Amino acid sequence: MKHFLTTLLILLWMNYVFSQSKQISKILEDVRGIHIFEFQIHKDLKPYIFKLYGNKKSNHIEKIEIIIKGEASPFQSIYTISQSPYKDAKYFEAVDMNFDGYKDIKLLDWWGATGNKGYRCWLYSPEKKRFYINTDLWKLCSPQFDYKKKKIYEYSNGGHTGMIYSASTWTLIGGKLICVGSESQEYVKEKNHYLRKRFKLINGKMVEVEQKIIKEKTY
Repeated sequence: MKHFLTTLLILLWMNYVFSQSKQISKILEDVRGIHIFEFQIHKDLKPYIFKLYGNKKSNHIEKIEIIIKGEASPFQSIYTISQSPYKDAKYFEAVDMNFDGYKDIKLLDWWGATGNKGYRCWLYSPEKKRFYINTDLWKLCSPQFDYKKKKIYEYSNGGHTGMIYSASTWTLIGGKLICVGSESQEYVKEKNHYLRKRFKLINGKMVEVEQKIIKEKTY
């Protein structure tokens, strides 16, 4: 019986070691285990410690614990799921996404070969002192934030070395994300050219303001 228990413990230990040392693809960032980030959300607040837990089998972030620096227990825990990040990706950042002076947090959710990527976004509430998921920002592709103009730029690369794309400009009105302009370009195979269309928000409606033929690139 003693020999059996010893053998069982050895097998369990070997299984644990194997699971810890399982190789991750070279194109992926290894986020298994615990990863610590520290961000200053606002100048009047103590720094926050973000403890990210990576799933040891699927290599994705599954939980985020948020702790006020100097305290022992988290004041908020977020359970989530996302795609394994690409190698050297900035997969977790603190960014002021709604231009209220307080930094929010975003976690890389998905990414593609053409450079497109999306994020799970949580906005910080100064009143409730907690982070809340924002599904509008979550839907944006590769968002960039312009703090001077208080606008958000979205861009999606559709291929053809960037000749097929869509781009949008968004602003926040009353806390709601509003598209104020967009541009898209697609390939018209029958005519062997690209067609670019531009739209602008006019009197509350998206109106087409330009349509232009772009000749195919020659190499």
